[in-house]
Amino acid sequence: MSTEVPEGWTKIDLNREVEFLPGYPFDSESFNQEQGYPLIRIRDLLNHKTETLFEGKVPDKYVVQKGDVLVGMDGDFNIVRWKGNQGLLNQRILRIRSKNENALDTTFFYYYIDPFLKKINARTGQTTVKHLSIYDFYPLDLYRPKIEVQRRIAAILQSVDTAIDKTMELIEKFKKMKQGLMQDLFMKGLNENGKMHLHLKDSELGLIPEEWSVWKIGELYTNLSAGSTPSRNHPEYFKGEILWVTSGELKYRVITDTIEKITEKAVRDTNLRVYQAGTFFIAITGLEAEGTLGSCAIIGKPATVNQSCMAFEKNRKMDTGFLFQYYRYYGKNLIFRYAQGTKQQSIPRKVVEGIPIKVPPTIEEQKRIADVLFKVDAKIYSEEEYLNKLTRIKEGLMQDLLTGRVQVAA
Repeated sequence: MSTEVPEGWTKIDLNREVEFLPGYPFDSESFNQEQGYPLIRIRDLLNHKTETLFEGKVPDKYVVQKGDVLVGMDGDFNIVRWKGNQGLLNQRILRIRSKNENALDTTFFYYYIDPFLKKINARTGQTTVKHLSIYDFYPLDLYRPKIEVQRRIAAILQSVDTAIDKTMELIEKFKKMKQGLMQDLFMKGLNENGKMHLHLKDSELGLIPEEWSVWKIGELYTNLSAGSTPSRNHPEYFKGEILWVTSGELKYRVITDTIEKITEKAVRDTNLRVYQAGTFFIAITGLEAEGTLGSCAIIGKPATVNQSCMAFEKNRKMDTGFLFQYYRYYGKNLIFRYAQGTKQQSIPRKVVEGIPIKVPPTIEEQKRIADVLFKVDAKIYSEEEYLNKLTRIKEGLMQDLLTGRVQVAA
């Protein structure tokens, strides 16, 4: 935030104008999962819903209403306007309210204080868990425009937040839709008429269409391979134009660029293979990490790969798109079942080759199933791009409006 005071803005007297109310230390022995009053804890803030119920008497002032401004006093100091149902204010949550809405608009203050919370977080000691105190607010120099301008700024930012919320809801809707489709399509398939098969049979992987089979991956792919890392003792190796994929870049999408690129000499000296566009990759080491567990991607351009990834080259038995969608649905469960190791889990090639998967009898049916799922993916990706755009717009508006850099008429 700017240190210059915008013209017409006056200092906020936090003692007189803002109510900071830390929550109440509710007795954990009165927590209940079946009946009682919803108890809002730090872990509930971003989800806007509670899982813990409190059964007992409650002081009225600790009842949270929809729209209240809440701040987590541990961890990242997340600030939200509560969207959930009425609940109770737990002890490590701070509620913020204006004492006079005709002088200081609570919604304006919610947006205005957010960057300052990030500053407080950044300068708080790096302990196991960071703690926020109401006394961290009082040294801050905070200013506000006239109340009419505050309300106008709040309305502008709220309109963007409303669009963000609707977009997030739409993304979640499409994701749930896709999960349902995957469950159906990988059990019932999709015949040449675009209908699901009516006749199913039992298999070692559960029900599948009568026409389908269960194959081991090694029966479909006879040339599975992993890559390696060029020597870091030769920094010149990493000054080329050849894509070099790492497991951290397997983000369930088509890869057309990589963080690091290598030279042709690095490829030769390291005996790396350059895989053709359309090759499918999965992560095979570091599988204990949530971001790596079950991760996969397809490359959209020729690329090399490091030793943490395994490549499945295109062949005539399996459509790459079908395998990509199949692994997105079953990948995490497969890793849980077949990964080896304790501290660092991995899945060797021989183990991968022995994994059974459901296989439609024709490439055409595999493609039909993949196409349906890719269409939903396209909707999800489109909405995610729009969400990113809205987020950037909001960030820019906050920089402009909450510093007075851009003046807003009342």
